[in-house]
Amino acid sequence: MLRKNYIEIENELAHKMLKEATTNNDIKKVLLEISVVLIAKVLTPIRQALTETKQFSDLSKPYQEMLENLAAEHSAEKLQYGALMPEVESSRAILSSMSNMQKLIDAQEKFLLNIEKISTIDEMAIALKIIVELGFNYYEAPETWHHDHFDLINNLISPTKEEIDIRVFRSELNEPAKLALTHGIGKTEEDLGLKSLGKGYNAGKAAFSTVSMKTRLELLCKEYDETKLEKCADKMAYYKIPLIKSERKPIESYANKWETFFEKLIKNPESKESLPLIASVSRATARVMVTLQDLEAFNKLDGSFDFDKAQIFANCMMGFIVHAGHHSTVEVAEVYNRLLDYVAIEHLGKTGPTPEMTEAKMPYYHVGNHLSFFNKSYVNHLKEEEPKLSHKIF
Repeated sequence: MLRKNYIEIENELAHKMLKEATTNNDIKKVLLEISVVLIAKVLTPIRQALTETKQFSDLSKPYQEMLENLAAEHSAEKLQYGALMPEVESSRAILSSMSNMQKLIDAQEKFLLNIEKISTIDEMAIALKIIVELGFNYYEAPETWHHDHFDLINNLISPTKEEIDIRVFRSELNEPAKLALTHGIGKTEEDLGLKSLGKGYNAGKAAFSTVSMKTRLELLCKEYDETKLEKCADKMAYYKIPLIKSERKPIESYANKWETFFEKLIKNPESKESLPLIASVSRATARVMVTLQDLEAFNKLDGSFDFDKAQIFANCMMGFIVHAGHHSTVEVAEVYNRLLDYVAIEHLGKTGPTPEMTEAKMPYYHVGNHLSFFNKSYVNHLKEEEPKLSHKIF
């Protein structure tokens, strides 16, 4: 039997994780508890704002932006896997009517409160998509929504400037726009089709061509040399690259200096195959993790951090985001590891070192060991072989 490559392994694990979530009541309980928090902290304020106005334009800017995001992501406008209302052509159809905006809010709440009745992978994807977008809305909300520790959580968990910069859009390489034709993170001709053909959905694997500091710096130098734009000059200064072409070292020297820790992390010294990268550290995962930690949604009743709850939710995020083709496993799991780092640092600051808060005792994901990421209560289920899957949609 041929050895499976990392992409095949991750596609299968994502599918198995979502399948597990549809049948595992403990997982559904975690997702329901998280949903209740997001309903109270995000959906309820939006609903209240709607009752106090007569039309979209009367809403304050933060609420307009929240509804614009929800309407675009859950209608057909953004071509998103997991959209709640794909039959609605555009966000405008929702935002032009107070009744339709209210229906969007009500539909999200109803879907989340019925998580325990979910029985299919596509339904689970909708629930997780709703959670992701509500997390985004809270994350982007005015500071008055956030607690005092929000910035600290955000700084420790979210991708760095460099980790965002290393994502290279296909358009930057003059490649034609593409859409995903399959679930998972495969990027072959079978997995991606031309957007101009009108088939497919938007996904990270379709939007980004590569993840590379070297490519980013090559493009930066090329753009500056051709345009002399101030924004390019500022970024050249940030990366300490001379503006005068003759004064520059080979681009490899700058790329090696600025290569992100994350890029180094995924290289396997014992194999020619590195872990796959699709779009760098997952900002979608980071936003919702920051939101939930700020809202103390991972805490037990006694205020202590519930490691199982956080891990189960992170596993569900991996299942959805890899299955949707947005990110690879390590790009999601790295955010989860950073959440654990924050918890350990916060604990150390409050109580000092304790035996249970050590790297060896905490349930970290060990890079390259995919099964180390999953909660012990169901990890053995994910080891079970399944018939070969077809990820094709279109």
